[in-house]
Amino acid sequence: MRPLWLGLRAGLRLRWRVLAAPAVLVGVIGGVVLTAAAGARRTDTAYPRLLRWANAAQVEISPAGVPGWNGPAGYYAALARLPQVASLATAVQYNMVLPVRHGLPVAAVQAMASPDRALGVSTDRVKILQGRMSSRGAVGQAVIDPRLAAVEHLRPGDTLHLLGSGLTPRRASTICG
Repeated sequence: MRPLWLGLRAGLRLRWRVLAAPAVLVGVIGGVVLTAAAGARRTDTAYPRLLRWANAAQVEISPAGVPGWNGPAGYYAALARLPQVASLATAVQYNMVLPVRHGLPVAAVQAMASPDRALGVSTDRVKILQGRMSSRGAVGQAVIDPRLAAVEHLRPGDTLHLLGSGLTPRRASTICG
């Protein structure tokens, strides 16, 4: 048995680099695989976590699709009392256009207002990337999306001009269940 150990030790002394290289390679590959698996698991939960944080709507209702129709008295209150409804926010949507110097405006913009001040705050929360959320009681403040800000070269505090003729609001509800 002693000569066998002697031979193994001598062989390891001569070829330890050759044997260590595959071990190091297997260790590095194993580390990369474990890191990728952890990243994939975190990525897999990112969107559900965002939906939970935003209290994202599961249903949006535009009653009868008739512009300006507010429904019978108590319509939205009755929706909010349904056992499946965790929260409800109302919104008024306006179709607007961006003004241009010459010619007809072509860039359509959908503007939304929340009469109950819940949309964008407690339901379908908005992630603010720059600036701050508009104040509850302030008139003339708005939250715009980054694409519109880039197109119009706007920064927090700037003024956005919109044109609308014959404004007919379309009432909608956003429901989180």
